Amino acid sequence: MERTTIPSIPLPSLVSDYFFALVLKLPGPNGCWIWTGPTLPFGYGEASFPGLKERRAHRLSWRLHCGDIPHGLFVLHHCDVPPCTRPDHLYLGTAADNARDMVLRGRSCRGSKRSRRLIEADVAEMRRMYASGSVTMAAIANRYGIAVPTAHQIIRGDRWKHVAAAFTGRGHGVVSGESHHNSTLTDAAVADLRRAYREGEGTQATLAVRWGLHPTTVSRIVRGVSRGAVATGGHRPPGAKLTEDAVRKMRADYATGETTMRALSCTYGVSLAVVHGIVARTRWRHVR
Repeated sequence: MERTTIPSIPLPSLVSDYFFALVLKLPGPNGCWIWTGPTLPFGYGEASFPGLKERRAHRLSWRLHCGDIPHGLFVLHHCDVPPCTRPDHLYLGTAADNARDMVLRGRSCRGSKRSRRLIEADVAEMRRMYASGSVTMAAIANRYGIAVPTAHQIIRGDRWKHVAAAFTGRGHGVVSGESHHNSTLTDAAVADLRRAYREGEGTQATLAVRWGLHPTTVSRIVRGVSRGAVATGGHRPPGAKLTEDAVRKMRADYATGETTMRALSCTYGVSLAVVHGIVARTRWRHVR
């Protein structure tokens, strides 16, 4: 079916005079006609004439030289010079044509072209810093002038996905494919994650980056709340309640100085807060 056209009125000679008064024709057989008047965002010329509804100079040029613009079509540039108004440098295209040209010519709003604060190198450095365990998420957010939730999403790979998705800790390269947080961990990976946490190789946050998981997921795994079918390497089956004997042994093990609260947390499948409360005797006070 033939497209309808935008209703138009004949363009008077005054509009043509106005147009050419603001056009600079560059030398050469294929030189652009550069609009020297006001410009719109992204460099397109802005036409401003009493009674004229067409604001973009290159669209005005098309109407002056080629006629009406069919409804739903865009006036695009062959030369990729936004202020150019030369009619044979212009052509009609659809929204899909316009989007394709933006991507092919590197003008799509992605990554550093969209962000006013970050570039790809910043994102890579943020992930490396966090995976090293030497700096907190809040400190990274403060350093780069972004919100803490934004920093968290970047480090997890939920944002800036075109940059290597998630950096692992301690020089293990990047997490991708089967190890990414959208994939299911194998039993061997779960066991290794619990071992790494128990032996103090990193915090739950840094291990989350290393395995490509959310910190809450890591917390549930190391405590045996998730993936309880995988052996925890501890004395307490996942999901079982602590007994008085287990509380006494936990305190005795900690008193020897040969273990940490973190290791006890993983061994007994409870949170660090619970271990701290038991050792400090603010929990299970009746057990001596």
